Amino acid sequence: MIYSIQGKLVEKAENFVVINCNGIGFCCFTTANIISKLGNVGDTVSLYTYLNVKEDLIELYGFCSKKELTSFKMLIGVSGVGAKFALAILSVLSPEDIILNIQLENPKAFTAAHGVGFKLAQRIILELKSKLKDEVCNTNGIGSAILPSSNILEALSALQALGYSQAEASAAIKGCNESMEVEEVIRCGLKILAKPKK
Repeated sequence: MIYSIQGKLVEKAENFVVINCNGIGFCCFTTANIISKLGNVGDTVSLYTYLNVKEDLIELYGFCSKKELTSFKMLIGVSGVGAKFALAILSVLSPEDIILNIQLENPKAFTAAHGVGFKLAQRIILELKSKLKDEVCNTNGIGSAILPSSNILEALSALQALGYSQAEASAAIKGCNESMEVEEVIRCGLKILAKPKK
């Protein structure tokens, strides 16, 4: 298993980059978001990697953070979700957003990813929600690391009950401190939502 790779960025394409490491060019499939973070051709870059081995191909996938890598591995563990679908989801949702929408049982967020239909989105939520509960109990993995507090989730539900969309409410409380009481988080979110959009 190739855990990570570091070297000179020699090519950037729509869905992959090529990194030269000691004279060998490694092609790493990744998301447009990650590609945009990597800087310019010629820069030294590093990626956490996942080696996908099948009977007829070997592919390397690259990620800027351990959370992205863990999210990818978590998604491909779902029946029917291959590496391409997992990348598509990570192109539209951050690791934190993936966890949040699983907890909120919001399949619509996953259908924003190219090729992900409603039934597959429901399966992702069904299969991963129980796994996240187990991870929180074991205080390990992505679930316990980035799972929103119950106060944040309650505040999010309250803002949605007031008529704001899930995306608006989520963005508004993103910067709120998780140690706040529910009412404080709601007030914090409402202040942000009340600001005029530029």
